[in-house]
Amino acid sequence: MGRAVSATTSGELLTGCVRDFRYAARSLRESPGLTAAAILTLGLGIGSNAAILGVLDCVFLAPVPYANPDRLVVVALYNQTLKYATRWPCFATSREVRYSPFLRLMI
Repeated sequence: MGRAVSATTSGELLTGCVRDFRYAARSLRESPGLTAAAILTLGLGIGSNAAILGVLDCVFLAPVPYANPDRLVVVALYNQTLKYATRWPCFATSREVRYSPFLRLMI
């Protein structure tokens, strides 16, 4: 049968936590290789998570640094037959657009 669970006071709970902490510290001291691997794994995981979230915050969540971001547009050329859009850097280099009067107006 299992042990009966009794109500504990905050002092007994704190004593149990301290006892568990001492046991964990003693176990980590006995195996330094495992301790180093665990610390390295935690450090890499936390560091990479912070870096990825920092990039996502800057790219997706931060407001656009322009005066009127709601008035920004994307210039694209849409091909009706192939059903895809080519953005400005791609079609600005093509021969037919490079020499068009529209491009001369933009420059």
